[in-house]
Amino acid sequence: ELARQAEQLHGPKYVGLAEIHGLIGVAFRKQGRFPDARAAFEKALELRRQNLGEVSAQSLMSLRDLAGVHREAGQLDEARTLAERAKELVERLPPYEALEASILVELAQVLVAQKKDADAKPLLVQALSLQEESLGDGNSQTIQTMRLLAELHERRKHPEKAEPLRKRLPEEVPDTIPRCMTVVPAL
Repeated sequence: ELARQAEQLHGPKYVGLAEIHGLIGVAFRKQGRFPDARAAFEKALELRRQNLGEVSAQSLMSLRDLAGVHREAGQLDEARTLAERAKELVERLPPYEALEASILVELAQVLVAQKKDADAKPLLVQALSLQEESLGDGNSQTIQTMRLLAELHERRKHPEKAEPLRKRLPEEVPDTIPRCMTVVPAL
């Protein structure tokens, strides 16, 4: 409804409309409503391609998100096609390490789901290198990639390769949301 109202108010080429559809896609994805998430991400991708072109960071983010929805829905062939296309296109952009790394991680996750761990490993190694350089060791995306790579090494029976990564991971922090919720009302 929000997207429909924004389109009526600003027109179908309103740049913010793609952002709205992207956020709707994220919400549906978190709820496990994959057909709805896919439709929202497809609309965001369509609008971004119209307004910004196929080779823009925003268009590639939508393509990556669409690949992720297909992966989570178990549609691995479609997910792989989309992630490979995003990987191909991101190489045409000026260096944008964080985006390229996120696309490599998505493609690696698809390959792992397809039981192609050997193909996923170099993608995760490259993504981790890009993330460490551009985002730093403490970034949540870098940490997640480190975890994925450690798990991949462990599955492939290479604990000696997983151990150094595990040692670099921060300790699990307990959820502080309940504590914050009790403090905020007191303010």
